[in-house]
Amino acid sequence: MFQIQTFSIRHNHRGADGPAKQPLDQVLITSLVRLAILVLGIGVLLGAPVVSPAQPVPLTSPQLDQLVTRIALYPDPLLAQVLTASTYSDQIFEAATWADQHSYLKGDALVHAIQDDHLPWDASVLALLPFPSVRDMMARDPAWTEQLGNAVVALH
Repeated sequence: MFQIQTFSIRHNHRGADGPAKQPLDQVLITSLVRLAILVLGIGVLLGAPVVSPAQPVPLTSPQLDQLVTRIALYPDPLLAQVLTASTYSDQIFEAATWADQHSYLKGDALVHAIQDDHLPWDASVLALLPFPSVRDMMARDPAWTEQLGNAVVALH
């Protein structure tokens, strides 16, 4: 058995003067730093790859930048699930189809349906079921999802 954990992000914090907002510059800098760390991590691990016909060809830094742009601002736990799930790109479409058929389920009801249906997919793919926009984005662009998965695999 497994348990899907969900999390929420607070966009505004109430203070004496109403919602407090982060300056756009701070948000942009934080986002760019996270993207740079992700790209650096991928780049370092790709530093001296041994390429065989079964392994994907490593991407250049600009290619990696372009590849991860659409997920760079995701919270770290969700980003980890997306990166891992992308290595099971063949399962994403099936999971999205199942989720569309069960779109009326939320929260505990969704968790119980996932458990009751004994879904055969990787845990990272199952973890995306409560995130329809992420799951659907990956399912609608299978070439991107596969390319991201290949980049992740090339790290090992």
